[in-house]
Amino acid sequence: MTTTIKINDDTKSRFDKLQARILVETGKKLTQQEILELLLEHAEKDEEEIILRLSGIKFPPSTEERERILSLQCDFGFDTSMVNEDKIIYEDT
Repeated sequence: MTTTIKINDDTKSRFDKLQARILVETGKKLTQQEILELLLEHAEKDEEEIILRLSGIKFPPSTEERERILSLQCDFGFDTSMVNEDKIIYEDT
């Protein structure tokens, strides 16, 4: 069973260029279905990256984003270390 997928002209053009590059680089003429299957296999391996990208999360963060995140740090008024952080955090629970 086959299904038709509708894509816009720009995407179709990019798809055709990819198909042509594959032919030139490998000498293999793949059908668009074969290329789509390869793309899906690749996407399944990097599914988390695709989800993050669609969520607007970029890794690694840009220099500006790192600086913004670091600017959110604040002084709690006492010294902490990895050894006593749990005690400080959970002391009153």
